[in-house]
Amino acid sequence: MDTNRVLQQVVEPDEKVLWAGMPAAWRMVAGSFLVYVFAVPWTVFTFGWLWQVTGGLHWPKPAAGVYPAWEPFTFAVVGVVMFLAGLVMLTLPFWKWFAAKRTIYAVTDRRVLKFDATKPKIAQVLPLAGSITLRISPEHKGVVDVEFVASEPKKTLLLKAVRKTSNLLAILSEFAEN
Repeated sequence: MDTNRVLQQVVEPDEKVLWAGMPAAWRMVAGSFLVYVFAVPWTVFTFGWLWQVTGGLHWPKPAAGVYPAWEPFTFAVVGVVMFLAGLVMLTLPFWKWFAAKRTIYAVTDRRVLKFDATKPKIAQVLPLAGSITLRISPEHKGVVDVEFVASEPKKTLLLKAVRKTSNLLAILSEFAEN
């Protein structure tokens, strides 16, 4: 992805980009794999449920008239919905990975931007006019979270998993002094 080309679509002609970057995708995804503790047993259980309901185990069928005719169909529909929910949970970390790979952060001389490269016109914007408070998380493997908090109007913009660079730190320290 050409970050500069995408930035040209978002940044105004007389605006100067001081820093641009992308989040560290591994950091955005790291906690997402905890869902597997729940998702794997859930999906295995629902697969077993569907297998049994659809007759995959060929267990003896109950005598006619014991269950209403709609009951097996209902169990199958519920099983399909539960199985699809399990698949969504299993793929969640990969969705976050792809989203992080499309996210672009930028600090200009007038504002902070966070947007999806595939939809650059829909950006989260925080003007740098007025009082701005910076909160920088402790560094972990060269990555920090940077939160910009504007006092008037009360607005926050969080840049998650920013790769720490000396250029960015210089820019941020300049904002902290102003």
